[in-house]
Amino acid sequence: MHTIYSFRKALKKLNIEKYTKNGSTWIDLQQPTKAELTFLKNQIKLHPITLEDIQSISTPVKYESFDDYHFIVFKGIKKVHRHSVDACRIYFIITKDLLITVHDLLIDSIENQKNDEKKLSDLLNKGTDYLLHNLLDMEVDNYFPFVKKLEKEIDKLDDLISHDPEHKNFDELFDKKSIMQSIRRSLTSLTEIFAKILRSEKYVRPEVLVYFRDVYDHIIRLDQSLLRSRDQISSTVSEHLAVSSTRMNDIIKILTMITTLLMPLSLITGLYGMNVPLPGQGNTSALIVIFIVMLIISISMLIFFRKKKWI
Repeated sequence: MHTIYSFRKALKKLNIEKYTKNGSTWIDLQQPTKAELTFLKNQIKLHPITLEDIQSISTPVKYESFDDYHFIVFKGIKKVHRHSVDACRIYFIITKDLLITVHDLLIDSIENQKNDEKKLSDLLNKGTDYLLHNLLDMEVDNYFPFVKKLEKEIDKLDDLISHDPEHKNFDELFDKKSIMQSIRRSLTSLTEIFAKILRSEKYVRPEVLVYFRDVYDHIIRLDQSLLRSRDQISSTVSEHLAVSSTRMNDIIKILTMITTLLMPLSLITGLYGMNVPLPGQGNTSALIVIFIVMLIISISMLIFFRKKKWI
């Protein structure tokens, strides 16, 4: 359809950036205008739902098959902050010999592909499904540096908490866990997309599916790495709670021991502090005797505790 003269004439009139080789065409639209979207709707007969998804900023990751094209919403990763992940959405529309990419942000993988004219020419010469694979592959590969960095940071925090379990380190660890869960949600959605691509052969030829399967394996590897990090965080938290519980039990045991030692001594001092006559109150040496009795009681209790292995 895109090889028709009127189609190319309309592209030129709208100044739409396109790349063509051997009958295959790639159109890339960044922040498409209303006129460009109207052109796509009329020339490719886009479904109204597809246009609505492209114009929405909260379209979920998905893969949809229509009579004249397949529509893919891909969620890439741009930057990782302490509490959040900056994502980028790329919309792919693929037909037999046409690939359209739509995005709001500047996408490095797309720009790199444009600048590599030789590789782009080779890919278009092979077909739009090869180009689709290459773009998706580069976007999936962008996840690896972030996941590797996240793993290293979690390992570092694990060591810090093991040697110095401070609250601030735990806060940072939970921040990493939140980031990790966010990335995992994106990867889970991507596995569903690639699973559907692998089951559909309408616009992706069987000989190209093996390359998509390789990208699918990359996503599984990323997810497994994040699962290991999640288990590591859970293990770190469990170990810290066990150590904290043991330390708290030791503190309570010591405080209980001190309280138990003071109880009989408090009883004696309480009795002699009462305003009633007691034996030895008129004798000045009674104080020494009372101190000796209190000391004997304390030593006896300590010996008893030691014998019971309570201390």
